[in-house]
Amino acid sequence: PTRRVILFGTIPTTIPDTTPMITPPTTDTPIITPTIPPSPDHTPASPDYSPVSEAESDPYEDPTSGHILPLPATSPFLSSDDDTTDSDTP
Repeated sequence: PTRRVILFGTIPTTIPDTTPMITPPTTDTPIITPTIPPSPDHTPASPDYSPVSEAESDPYEDPTSGHILPLPATSPFLSSDDDTTDSDTP
């Protein structure tokens, strides 16, 4: 069964004025000056950066030549030595 409520009289209510205050845009652009003084020496941006010392060596670098060794001419992933591959594969 549907329940009904019958009200007799008035219910006192107060509806507050909720008109929002919109501030007009300003045309003045504030100028913010930097507060960080310039550093006399270079500091790295990354906190975990540490320069490589001369004692450390790269396993891919030949210490006698002074430069990184060239990569092999062919990649083992692109090798076509296997005759069982599809014919359209180079």
